[in-house]
Amino acid sequence: YCCELMDGIKKNDRYFVHIFEADENRSADDPIAWEQASPSYGHAVVPTLLKTDYLGAQMSPAAMAAFETKRLNRWHAYNENGFIDSELIEKCPIGFSKTLEDYEEGTEAFLGVDLAQTNDLSTVSILIPQDGEFHAFTKSFLPRVTFDKTQDSVKAIYAKAVSTGHLELTDGNHTNLENIHNYIESLSRHFDLDKCGIDPAAGGVDFGKKHYDQYSDELIIVSQGYDLSNAASRLLRSAFIGGFKFHKDDVLLAWALQNGRVKEGLKGDMWVHKPTNNNALKIDPLIATMIAISLVP
Repeated sequence: YCCELMDGIKKNDRYFVHIFEADENRSADDPIAWEQASPSYGHAVVPTLLKTDYLGAQMSPAAMAAFETKRLNRWHAYNENGFIDSELIEKCPIGFSKTLEDYEEGTEAFLGVDLAQTNDLSTVSILIPQDGEFHAFTKSFLPRVTFDKTQDSVKAIYAKAVSTGHLELTDGNHTNLENIHNYIESLSRHFDLDKCGIDPAAGGVDFGKKHYDQYSDELIIVSQGYDLSNAASRLLRSAFIGGFKFHKDDVLLAWALQNGRVKEGLKGDMWVHKPTNNNALKIDPLIATMIAISLVP
């Protein structure tokens, strides 16, 4: 409507229209384009933040579309936005064959834990900063009863993860929290876990208290939603450019990265979630990794 007013197609003296938008011939990485579309550029709109947002937008076509819509005033139409471009995800494991045993004792690391409600997938992710890169390793836990009831396409992914040691099937039909406690403790004996975070939902608070009482290791509460996603997703997206690695056999993390979707708020804030049209697609390893990366100073 405003464009039609400016072009003289329609008339309405009640409106004064001034549209701030980037020139069509300017690329999305051009600071001049950022300034053209931002009347408060250099004041309320910080140039360095725009640069960070642009770097993160390179992670997927949908992310770039969202950047251009919000930052350059260029309209794009997308449904659900993919979190990370598939090609970038596929490149991460190339040439990376390290295992946790390859790191010296006392190596600095950060830990993220995402628990299931009662009988679904739970994941522990350990993130190791190394020479400007982030090395991620995940291990998930699933009740065997849940595995047996899972649809065949997802069960095939779970079965491969079991064969490589990235998924542990536990007895019973509820999440075996003791196995998760023991795994975290085994990591703490080998690594210098600077900070450990856990989502408070699904009993995360009680799990953290019990773990502290049993092992004296504190688990920091890190809630999901916009607060987690906004900072962690930007850092994780930037890491994909600077160097994010995970083992080629970690099929659950690769699957979760593919499944991740991002919803952007009016202020450019982000929330990473699973696809709304298929509840079978899990993102627990991604969320656990985001919790870990949110703790990096």
